[in-house]
Amino acid sequence: MAQDISQAAGSGVEIEIAGKKWKLAPLTVGDLSALQEDIRNRRLTAARKACGDMPTAQLVDILTDIVRMPIDGETMDREMETLAGCQFAIWRSLRKADTKLTLEQVGEMFTVDSLFHAVLPVLQKLSGMGEEPASPQPQPQETP
Repeated sequence: MAQDISQAAGSGVEIEIAGKKWKLAPLTVGDLSALQEDIRNRRLTAARKACGDMPTAQLVDILTDIVRMPIDGETMDREMETLAGCQFAIWRSLRKADTKLTLEQVGEMFTVDSLFHAVLPVLQKLSGMGEEPASPQPQPQETP
């Protein structure tokens, strides 16, 4: 990696992918809001496909329920464990330096291993989303 994460907080980190250097920028609130919208849109698309020729009134009820479904922090965390969620978050990060970069191009840039074990952990730490340090565990009292 071209720059240590601790030195890049807030400014981004340069990574090399297939011989090309890319700037991985921290995710913003706007990026996470866009991820929420992407989750909602994928849910709606899947529901439309699954419902097929369902009567319109029933379909509207189902789609309305999906739109009203909250997308909370736990949902976002789970989404970041999926390929689609990772791809979207990395795309949002990389496109800050290259606005012509497409979501599909990002999907072709990484192997699954490099995505989950190299790029995503860097992006999460850079964006303040890394795991919290473990709390010290209480030590048992020794009895005399």
